[in-house]
Amino acid sequence: MKNNAKLLKLKSIFMSKKKHKIVVTTHKNPDGDALGSSLALSRFLKKIGHNVNTIIPDAIPSFYKWMPGIDDSYIFDNDHELCDSLISDSDIFIATDFNSLTRNLKMSCSTQSIKAFSICIDHHLNPPEDEWNLLISDTKVSSTSEIIYDIIDFINPSMFDKEIAECIYTGIYTDTNKFFHCCDHSHPYEIMTNLIKMGVNVNKINNLIYNSYTYDRFKLLGYSIYKKLNFIENKGAAYIILTQKELQKFNYEPGYTEGIVSMPLSIEKVNISALISERKDRIKISLRSKTNYDVRYLAQRYFNGGGHKNASGADFYGSLDDAEKILLKAIEELF
Repeated sequence: MKNNAKLLKLKSIFMSKKKHKIVVTTHKNPDGDALGSSLALSRFLKKIGHNVNTIIPDAIPSFYKWMPGIDDSYIFDNDHELCDSLISDSDIFIATDFNSLTRNLKMSCSTQSIKAFSICIDHHLNPPEDEWNLLISDTKVSSTSEIIYDIIDFINPSMFDKEIAECIYTGIYTDTNKFFHCCDHSHPYEIMTNLIKMGVNVNKINNLIYNSYTYDRFKLLGYSIYKKLNFIENKGAAYIILTQKELQKFNYEPGYTEGIVSMPLSIEKVNISALISERKDRIKISLRSKTNYDVRYLAQRYFNGGGHKNASGADFYGSLDDAEKILLKAIEELF
């Protein structure tokens, strides 16, 4: 990160003599970067003396429940009143890995009226400047966890410890899809080297994240590929559609579909992959692509979504059939 003026302002806030009441939160359906960035920052702020509460909007996937600080976090969906109280009582509110308060539907009423000094730390495109008192955004980095590393390194590197390192490692490694995208510069690799020096056990963490499927989740993966894969060979595209009934058949839990959308990219001629999955209140659109193909534009133009060049998504409020028709139209027009 090169925005030293904002980093200096952040340092003056965090390192002031006043001990702040801080809430750190992240986006709904939390992934590795959402959890890694929020938990790493929370631990750092606690170590330098602040009163910090971490609020996660909804359920945490089972393969991330080992992460340091998870047990001390609050789940908004589980206790709205307590979380509302913590938010209203805070004097600093920090959002990591999302740049608009509307990203968290159920929490938006609680967060849009906050009186606390609001800080956003993120790496997604088009952040709304007017929503935040302080916006720290860099769209060129691998992950929000990479920004958190740089912030800690800038403010007080002596505060790094194994627990913070494990959270940042998880964020960077998962958000780059094991370094398949968003990592065409040296800095993330340099960070990883330093994290290993801090005690991160790469084999242990990788196994906890990627080799801890439940039997039901593994069967869902197999079913998705064998029964539900659609291949559009002349467009280099593939997509999978999962109904809510199909998800329930495999005893769906949060995180069960994570990684499915990337699997078709292993096919030689597939450059774009999509997963359309039906939830109780919406259709979830997940998009992935190989290096030279931009699915972010597809997400923005056709589904009012967003994300990154090679990893984007959206929430669609219509039928599965409508979502599929729009996806096929987008693929036909763009590719």
